[in-house]
Amino acid sequence: MKNKELYDAIEKGHIKIYHVKDELFINRFMGKLHRGELEVIAGAKELKLDYLLIDERSARSLAEALMLEPTGLLGILKFAKLSGVIGALKPYLDGLIENNYRISKKLYNGILLDVGEI
Repeated sequence: MKNKELYDAIEKGHIKIYHVKDELFINRFMGKLHRGELEVIAGAKELKLDYLLIDERSARSLAEALMLEPTGLLGILKFAKLSGVIGALKPYLDGLIENNYRISKKLYNGILLDVGEI
């Protein structure tokens, strides 16, 4: 996303900036996870959200332990395919891999099988 698009999305209210209040939570887990991941989890708890978008496995595990429902980029793309927003998932997965996004062959094939592309 280009800076202008980001600022436009913020201005239109599509993206909201939230500043986490629970620094104690952040400090407790700092070093085990990156600050950004911790802020996403803390923010979701503070805002009483049920779902959050996060990819890192260890961050997802912490979110689940805190009774949150994490999904990652692949989950969003799978949902987009199943709901008809995108026609094919494979080109998106391939594009991610070309840009150094790590997806195991097992996960890659499993997602494509789930959406009927294998």
